[in-house]
Amino acid sequence: MATRSENSIRNSSVLMIANVISIVMGYFVRIAFTAAFSKSYLGINGLFTEIIGILSLSELGVETSITYALYKPIEEKDEEKQKQIMLFYRNIYRIIAVVVACIGLILMFFLPYIIKDYQEIENVRLIFFLYIFNSVSSYFLIYKKTLIDANQKAYITTIFRAASFILQDVLQIILLKIHPDFILYLLIGIAVTLGKNIAISKTAEKMYPFLKKPVEKPLPVQDRKDIWKNVRSMMMNKVGTILISNTDNILLSMFSGIQIVGIYSNYNLIISAIKEVLARLFEGISASVGSFAVANTKNEVEKIYSISFFIAIWTHTVACICLYIALKPFVYLSFGTSYTLSDPLILLLVLLLFISGIRKPSQIFHDSLGLFWHDRYKAPLEAVLNIVFSVIFAKMYGTIGVFLGTLASAVTSGMWIEPHVIYKYGFDMKIRNYLKIFIPEVLAAFLIFGITVYPLMMIHIDSLLLQIVVRLPLAFILSNILIVLLFRKKPEFQSALSLLKTFLTKRRSRES
Repeated sequence: MATRSENSIRNSSVLMIANVISIVMGYFVRIAFTAAFSKSYLGINGLFTEIIGILSLSELGVETSITYALYKPIEEKDEEKQKQIMLFYRNIYRIIAVVVACIGLILMFFLPYIIKDYQEIENVRLIFFLYIFNSVSSYFLIYKKTLIDANQKAYITTIFRAASFILQDVLQIILLKIHPDFILYLLIGIAVTLGKNIAISKTAEKMYPFLKKPVEKPLPVQDRKDIWKNVRSMMMNKVGTILISNTDNILLSMFSGIQIVGIYSNYNLIISAIKEVLARLFEGISASVGSFAVANTKNEVEKIYSISFFIAIWTHTVACICLYIALKPFVYLSFGTSYTLSDPLILLLVLLLFISGIRKPSQIFHDSLGLFWHDRYKAPLEAVLNIVFSVIFAKMYGTIGVFLGTLASAVTSGMWIEPHVIYKYGFDMKIRNYLKIFIPEVLAAFLIFGITVYPLMMIHIDSLLLQIVVRLPLAFILSNILIVLLFRKKPEFQSALSLLKTFLTKRRSRES
């Protein structure tokens, strides 16, 4: 049987590979999409994706709470309790599907007020309905995925997800080349998503045959109360988080127009892809953190957190440097000069990626340790600040103001509340223990950014392709050298290297 570390490494590795495949395929789809449709349709795609993301707040953090509830019965091999939890979960998700469908159908009548250039696009309501249908159908099929993930086997569902992405992207590229039709484009996505969800559901039943057996009695009242307590806490967290991450396109659409949303969506495609890859690196350890915390002391869990935070600093420093170096010429080459943003805005988007990345370990440990109740007001507070700041700054500075609002809300609320909660309630430690690792590592990251980016940008290269080919490898190598020089004596650095060596050794042994 695989250990927690082996499962974490396997989950993270498969997640990383799957997301790299998704990035590459998604990039080619976006090139074909941009060539086939106008900026308005590109904007509609980004806008409706965000609206559906906001509608998903109806999920209220149920999946996270259920996953946490499953850790103990899985550890104790209590199949009856697992069945009870999964039946409870299924019933909740059916209710959520109905709620999402109803709210989505009502929203269809308000689209002219959300989209500044509503009249420029045909069949807007039909398009929005297809987005709703795709979201709602998943709630009826995908809930069994949670049991696989809670058993530290997320790599299995990831493989299904990667395969479905490849199939969907290939079919959509063929369609866009032969007969560009936005409705058919969406229908392909719906069909593949349904197939993927059915396959995952059947796989879960095969892996855990007890799911097919009837439940002898419903989940005990106290267990339901415990889950609902976490759900209520996660509800506020979920609402706030989604309002923070899924309102930029809506505000851009209202203040700047749907075409600006289309231009930004190309940058967001690349940034979100990198963000997703790096986030999966940490999400692959989430189930292991939950089970590790059950069997170990809080000091030992805190050591794992500090290692995770250092890995977040390392990976996101290198990623943000490389992204800033290559993003502008890459967008030029891929989509043309009409799809470009200003340098200050690109720098701001990269900074937002960095802040989001270094917050990820806190969020993972928060959920895995079940600390939902202690910061239930954090996300709503950040969401309100985000909307207020973004509206004020958008009126003052235009497009860049929307993202300045997101930055201001993050650095004045969630960036500090999250570590405070996990250190106080998860580790029984003072926040100063966090600041001892946060301040020097973040300052070092900014220093590395400046030392790497400034001289490389001074190298004059006329060719956009050569700018990427020459500067990007140099940025990657130089930033990693500086990280090694600055952090080589830190215990977290040595632990991160040990994890990497363990992974490579096990991989070689499996291949031999």
